[in-house]
Amino acid sequence: MNSEQDNSKKNREEQDIMDQWMDLDEDIEALEEYDESFDEVEAFLEPDTGTKEAAELYLKARDMMDQQPQQALEMLVSACEYFEQNQYLGDLIKSQLLSAKVLMKLNKYNEALEYINKILKNPEKRPETIIIETYQILSEIYLNLKNYQLSLDYYKKYLDIKAQYYKEIKQDNMDKLRKKYELEAKRKEAEIKKQKHSELVKINQELIQATEKIKQLSSLLPICAKCKKIRNDEGYWQNLEEYMGDHTDAEFVASICPECRTNLGLD
Repeated sequence: MNSEQDNSKKNREEQDIMDQWMDLDEDIEALEEYDESFDEVEAFLEPDTGTKEAAELYLKARDMMDQQPQQALEMLVSACEYFEQNQYLGDLIKSQLLSAKVLMKLNKYNEALEYINKILKNPEKRPETIIIETYQILSEIYLNLKNYQLSLDYYKKYLDIKAQYYKEIKQDNMDKLRKKYELEAKRKEAEIKKQKHSELVKINQELIQATEKIKQLSSLLPICAKCKKIRNDEGYWQNLEEYMGDHTDAEFVASICPECRTNLGLD
């Protein structure tokens, strides 16, 4: 009877944990839109230090892990040893992470857990992308070890830190866009000021030219008392209409004043 009660209690506990898993559906859906971007972040996992031979070993192991996991693991063990000896911390972490994934394919979950625990030493010194992936792997490991509570706990941590990480990325992108907008606004403002300055220069030049013409017309002009011709700056005598046409923008049209109309008997 006690055995049946224990089994029933265990089943209820497992069902309760699974129900909590189901409650995470909304969080999972909310993060799906980030998956494509997260794949790009995994570019961090490409080796960027160490020797060419070690980098090639890492990449070859990654390509082999699905079809030949045992051979891939052997390569990764060698790569980890090399990176650790030469203190290439970044590449060591990447190789340890990949080793844990390969061990999971070989159903060696406890050994995979050892690699993950090595990575999580001093987590504050690890990139967030690495911490995110290690929490996800820990959740999968404990799920396969049937430790559902730990699996659930790490999955929640995985979701929380991933959501926070992308929230920060989104904020950074918004800040960059805002700065870009502000710079563009300043650039356009500078162009408008430059255009207004050019227009003011043009207007000023026109005013200077107009002033010069006024000065010309305001000076003393020799004019014939009989024929009314004006002597220009070169000393030649010009008809009044011709002189005014050269020195102003005025155009002359034929007309007759009231006094002349009377004298000519036109009224």
